[in-house]
Amino acid sequence: MSRAPAEKIVSSPSTDSPVADALAAQPLRLGIDLDNTLIYLDGLFFQQAQQRGWFPAQPVLDKTAVREALRQRADGEKLWQSLQAEVYGPALWQAPLMAGADSFLRHCRAQGVELFIVSHKSHHAGQGSERADIRATASAWLRERGFFQPEGLAFAPEHVYYEATRQEKLARIGQLQLHCFIDDLPEVLLDPHFPASVRPIWFNPAQRPALPGIASCCHWQEMQRHVFV
Repeated sequence: MSRAPAEKIVSSPSTDSPVADALAAQPLRLGIDLDNTLIYLDGLFFQQAQQRGWFPAQPVLDKTAVREALRQRADGEKLWQSLQAEVYGPALWQAPLMAGADSFLRHCRAQGVELFIVSHKSHHAGQGSERADIRATASAWLRERGFFQPEGLAFAPEHVYYEATRQEKLARIGQLQLHCFIDDLPEVLLDPHFPASVRPIWFNPAQRPALPGIASCCHWQEMQRHVFV
């Protein structure tokens, strides 16, 4: 089974407190991406590719590196689509929750924060017999991890949104009137259509170079300190 990255705490450059500011007037509405933000998928992509004999055990590659390496091969796009169908479908149960996310979400609940998940996710992945309903699989993963249990993370199922395109995801973020949105993809947060009224927060466990004007957190424990100042 894949393991989420070990906890890593780096001080945040920002002292803003969007939660405190929002709660002073109304409950904070916080949106969070799903894949590689709450669900740790990098390890699972490499594990599944390695089990198919496509890569040696070392060096370990993240999802982006796996995708780019496969696309250099003959039928590379077909291989990548097949791998996605496996990871987002039958193999997803092996993926762990990101380290520190459980504590962060429970702290949000204790503070009265309204939580939403907004994911760019098509209905199906793969082709032919490998075609999988990846939205249903993602919802099953959330259910198994206690997201919908009152004694668990207590998400309302209707607060989980799957959108077919990035533009639809951005539109949903705006429609929900969120105060903040957390995502691991810079291209989402930097998109010109990202709602101006929503504060973007970059989940950046690889500690890549900072994005101008966007808060960056490399771990969920840091995210908690960054938001709840």
